[in-house]
Amino acid sequence: MIILLFILGLALGSHASLDSAAHTRQGREPHVRELVSFPQDKMPALDWMRRNDWEEQKGSAEPFFIEGGVLYMRSASSSTTIGRELRPDIDPVEFPEIEFSIRVEEVPPGADVTNRHQDDAAFRLFLLFDKGGFLSLTPPHTIGYVWDSTLKTGETGRAATFGQVRYIAIGSGSEGAGEWKVIRRNVRDDYKLLFGKDRVPRIKAIGLKCDSNHTRTRSGSSVRFIRFIGPAGHRD
Repeated sequence: MIILLFILGLALGSHASLDSAAHTRQGREPHVRELVSFPQDKMPALDWMRRNDWEEQKGSAEPFFIEGGVLYMRSASSSTTIGRELRPDIDPVEFPEIEFSIRVEEVPPGADVTNRHQDDAAFRLFLLFDKGGFLSLTPPHTIGYVWDSTLKTGETGRAATFGQVRYIAIGSGSEGAGEWKVIRRNVRDDYKLLFGKDRVPRIKAIGLKCDSNHTRTRSGSSVRFIRFIGPAGHRD
């Protein structure tokens, strides 16, 4: 776990919750693994993180808080990445799709995740894939679902610092900001699109990021849930 989370930090600069339970639903409904949901009570995000094996990878999560089943991520000329290793990890054959509910409240003006001097975004969700070993210092292939200020929705791009991190814009600028949106993506298709490989490795870790340090502005976004979805009628 330490090595994977260290890589996450390099690349990206409750027992009572569904996060640790990893519940699934079967039958005619899609096969679902609930990865992240949040309690109703108001609390510092750090309290929830400690109970659910999430860690600060970069910066401080003190501005983050939870209330009413929502994680609120806030940045004021700062950068915060939080993440965790997935146990068990995710097989994209069994769970080819990811679905998450987000709302972007404040978009850093002029930001661009493909430019190291403007590399800010209100929301990023990272998926880190198995690289087949633990000795390399280069980060693993990573998909970043980002709400960017420059990339248009649906456009792709490489991270300015690490080419192994590839982005897909799931929102752009102020269009749609302030509205709750449910984003659903086919992870296998996205991996093949971004990395040009037919074999999709297992997903080993996940990260969330909110930052505005390069543009010296502010950013903010909120998350309700993150889950992986497999075909209906799947059986273990």
